[in-house]
Amino acid sequence: PAEKRDVYTRKWLHHVGFFVKEAELFDAALSTYDLHLTAQVAEASNRDPKEYLPLLNELRKVEPECYRKYRIDMVRSDWRGALQHLSLVDDKWEEAVALIRDKQLYSAALVICKDSSRYK
Repeated sequence: PAEKRDVYTRKWLHHVGFFVKEAELFDAALSTYDLHLTAQVAEASNRDPKEYLPLLNELRKVEPECYRKYRIDMVRSDWRGALQHLSLVDDKWEEAVALIRDKQLYSAALVICKDSSRYK
């Protein structure tokens, strides 16, 4: 099944590549948090491996999963998503505060953290 998925994904990417810009397709793949799919998209778009492999390899090493998603959101400049994922990582409160300040996410922080006893 995984091999079939890869074959169909490559075919799909071949066709979609005619209609969607490479950078947008790469960003969309990243937004799924599926690094295997993101690598396939990068390969199909003939991007230079030096351009994307270091990033994907670094992201694969990041744990826990919520922190990896935060890092992906940061790459994508999705500040609200980054805060959402970072708020789920217990030992990253100072990093969350810095993100809130740097990106002026005060309103988003109130919504995202409102039910958490940790942030009251």
